[in-house]
Amino acid sequence: MLLVRNNVKIRRESRLFESLVVVGVVTVITLAGVLYMLHDSCAKLGREVRRLESQENQLANDCLREQNRWNAMKTPERLDAALLHHGLGMALPRPDQIVRLTPRETLSGPRAYRERERLAGNNGPAR
Repeated sequence: MLLVRNNVKIRRESRLFESLVVVGVVTVITLAGVLYMLHDSCAKLGREVRRLESQENQLANDCLREQNRWNAMKTPERLDAALLHHGLGMALPRPDQIVRLTPRETLSGPRAYRERERLAGNNGPAR
């Protein structure tokens, strides 16, 4: 009887050990899979960030290039050349041809407006 009890106890302990090993192996495999998926998604996000940063740099360079091109087109020489090219007989206005409208109210006040007029070469706003 004692021998049978010992065998039952050994079988119970071995089943418990086997189930703990199986649970441990399954847990390790599951953790490895989760870690692999996390690593893969982080790598994808890193590639996406690098692609977007490259695109941002390209767009910044394009913006700078267009600003430079636009500023070059606005030079007086280029404006005169464009006017001649299109056959427009235009010239810059003389100071007496410039008409300034008086603002109703400005944040800087009427003194600042008079100062701008004085610096522009006008005696005052046209009425």
